[in-house]
Amino acid sequence: AAGYGDFPSGGKLFGRGSTDDKGPALAWLIIIEAFQTLKLDFPVNLLFLVESMEESGSEGLDNVVEKEFAEGGYLEKAEAICVADNNWLGTRKPCIQYGLRGICYFFLEVSGPIKDLHSGRFGGSVHEPMVDLVNLLQSLVDANGNILIP
Repeated sequence: AAGYGDFPSGGKLFGRGSTDDKGPALAWLIIIEAFQTLKLDFPVNLLFLVESMEESGSEGLDNVVEKEFAEGGYLEKAEAICVADNNWLGTRKPCIQYGLRGICYFFLEVSGPIKDLHSGRFGGSVHEPMVDLVNLLQSLVDANGNILIP
């Protein structure tokens, strides 16, 4: 593999994802290369799990993480995790990530009567599924964006 100085365009990396995912992930390899070049022992053991499908939902990553962090898995003895999904704040200022909000997907199905019910006969006595759904959704977050789920 070419060394850092062999990159095209004067040592700069150009392309989709070069600052958000690929560049920060590559930085770890460059750090290891620097230690090796200086003939220094690396102060920790590193285990790599490289996944670059974040923009398309990282399908399958949850299964890999569950398997590999379990007893006997490749990452069983990992003591820390570093996620390389961040941007640089300028050409000479990397972003140091110290926390993630994460993402969680849900599927919710609301059902009700098979046909419309006349409000004059059934209004108030039968729950309206759309109203129930709106009430449920508005109970998840307050007006300031604070998550209300315990």
